[in-house]
Amino acid sequence: MRCKFSILFFLFFISVNSQDSKKITEIFFYDFDIEIPTPAFDKKKGFTKYDEMIAFLDNIKANFPEKISIKYIGKSQKGKEIPMVFLGNQKSPLIKTCFMGGLHGNEPAGTEGMLLLINNLLKVDSIAKILDKVNLAIIPMANIDGYEKQSRYANNGQDLNRDHTKLTNPEMIAIKKAINNFSPDLMVDFHEYKP
Repeated sequence: MRCKFSILFFLFFISVNSQDSKKITEIFFYDFDIEIPTPAFDKKKGFTKYDEMIAFLDNIKANFPEKISIKYIGKSQKGKEIPMVFLGNQKSPLIKTCFMGGLHGNEPAGTEGMLLLINNLLKVDSIAKILDKVNLAIIPMANIDGYEKQSRYANNGQDLNRDHTKLTNPEMIAIKKAINNFSPDLMVDFHEYKP
């Protein structure tokens, strides 16, 4: 009986103290004052749209033509071109890496992160040195049609993340071919978790 009361008291104590005070929250979850120069953060609401992403990439390419190239590797089911961005040492890299974001259209953090990474690799001197050693390919928005409607699924209702082997969707056929042609040492597909 004493053990049961001890457990109940412990659980009660945890539940009462589970609400973080403002002071604790401010210490451990500091709100950093950083600039995120992607299209989504230039507006009050929403995520980067496809057309905004293309304009962003075109602007970056115009400012850094010797450091970035963009190849359109295929089309979505609705006919939108899928961009693949190339950065870094293409002649003698230590490692070839491919990053992909936005495979699930309702997970915008991958795409936003890829756009921020592209921007920072070109504009922030302290990390731009990485490009001397790495050949990097980035597919910032893999599931364009799903992303535009903030849906996990492609236009035909299929989950592109479950189509890596069957290759029944045009997006995955194009992505698989482009990745195989690039032949990376490392491939990272960025997702996010929503409870």
